[in-house]
Amino acid sequence: LKAKQFDAAKATTEAVLPKLVEAKKAKPLNRLRGMWASDVNPDRQHVGLAVRAAEALLALEGDKDPVALYGLADAQFAAGNAAKAVELAEK
Repeated sequence: LKAKQFDAAKATTEAVLPKLVEAKKAKPLNRLRGMWASDVNPDRQHVGLAVRAAEALLALEGDKDPVALYGLADAQFAAGNAAKAVELAEK
């Protein structure tokens, strides 16, 4: 993403995401979510990948985990879903 090659990064993310879920790798899922939802991606290209990674993290860690909840709220906000982000942040 730092090289601004968003389409190539999207393809890589789509290939890696299921493997991270299967291996139950919470920290890499959260890092992946953060990269797609951060200022590294200022135009929020393919930001749905941040939401997918965050949803996978929440499913893995449970809906009481504050890091997973924050991550999904952040991803939803980056995707333009402010109301959903606020709802999650209030949990």
